[in-house]
Amino acid sequence: MNFVANLLITLLIFFISLQFGNVPNVLGKNKVSNESLNQLLVNAKKYWQGRLTGDFITCYNLEEPNYRKSVPLSSYAKRRGIIYKEIHIQKPQIQGNTATVEVIMYYIIPAMGNHMFKMTVKDPWVIIEGKWYHQINNKERR
Repeated sequence: MNFVANLLITLLIFFISLQFGNVPNVLGKNKVSNESLNQLLVNAKKYWQGRLTGDFITCYNLEEPNYRKSVPLSSYAKRRGIIYKEIHIQKPQIQGNTATVEVIMYYIIPAMGNHMFKMTVKDPWVIIEGKWYHQINNKERR
C-alpha cells in the first residue's frame, strides 16, 4: 500500500474509535474509554472537593485500598496544616492502570499567617477493579 492509502486507513480507524467512545491516550498506544476518563474526573473532583470542605470520609474512601488497610480513618483525619481555598482539576492523562490529573490549588498555611499560596501538582491515581483511587505519595504515607 502506498503512503496515502495507509494515512486514509489510519484516519478512518481513528474517527471510528471516536464515534464509538474510545479515544487514543496521550501517547496513542492504548485506547482510553470516555467512561474511564469521566470516572477519573468525577472521583478526582469528589476527592478534592472533600479536601476543600474538610470531608475526610469522602477523601479516605477514595484513597487506594492498600493505604486504607494500613492507615485508620482516625489517623487520616488528623492530617491538618493546610486550608484549601480553591481547587481546579484539569488535564487528565491515563496511561494503562494509572493516571494523573493536574490540580491547581490555592491554600493557606495557618502557621504562616493568612498569605494565600498557589501550587500546581500532578496528582496520581490508580484504577483497581474498575474504580479510580487516589494514590498517596511516599512522603504522605504516615
